[in-house]
Amino acid sequence: MKHVCLGVIILLAVASMGWPVTPAIAQNYDWTGIYLGAQVGGQWLKSKSSFNFPSGGVTSGSTTLSDTTFMGGGQVGFNWQPAGMPLVLGIEGDVIGTSHDKSDVIVRVAADHFDGRSELDIQGSIRGRLGWAINRALLYATGGVGFGGGKATTIATRDGVGSTEFSKSKTLVGWTVGGGIEYALPFFSHWTLRVEYRYADLGKINVSSPGMTFPAVAGPWKAKADFRTHNAIFGVNFKF
Repeated sequence: MKHVCLGVIILLAVASMGWPVTPAIAQNYDWTGIYLGAQVGGQWLKSKSSFNFPSGGVTSGSTTLSDTTFMGGGQVGFNWQPAGMPLVLGIEGDVIGTSHDKSDVIVRVAADHFDGRSELDIQGSIRGRLGWAINRALLYATGGVGFGGGKATTIATRDGVGSTEFSKSKTLVGWTVGGGIEYALPFFSHWTLRVEYRYADLGKINVSSPGMTFPAVAGPWKAKADFRTHNAIFGVNFKF
């Protein structure tokens, strides 16, 4: 009984001084602010590698190169939540590192075959974010410009003779879209955790030979590879 009375006296004293007695955990969370964070996850690459050889009896061919790898990087962004509203607007930029390197045969004719190879490493994006806050949980959609460092290679081989290759490296620029959920930790309000899925279409790289290709029978030929990724991301942010 003494402890109950003491608790009542303390609550009355706090109330008389005008101090809030509602715990911080129950108050509405404000998502407005600059944040900096890190992310890890998995990335699935889908690259359609195609080949077109109008002369020498070969017409065209294509194959889809699939690869899965670990990804990791960081992000920085800013959220703005109008007072009294659940709507959250934001902008975010991120940079991630991956290591995709996949090759396979595109087309084979007799002793000649042509292989495609796709490589993708450093990537990033600049995106807008549109979210709906439910106190400490934020459901959001995101989309914007995606970019990456890609390389496409076509290898011409004659069995038992040798091979030659033509490649092109390019800074790819495309688009990305996705969504996720972010949660502000109750007792560490500056820290948030998120899970996110994002799809990116980074565009394509064209590769061509200037003329006759040893050891292939004729030339010139043209090839191309596109770069599309699926990203499953876990992130942590610190909000200033």
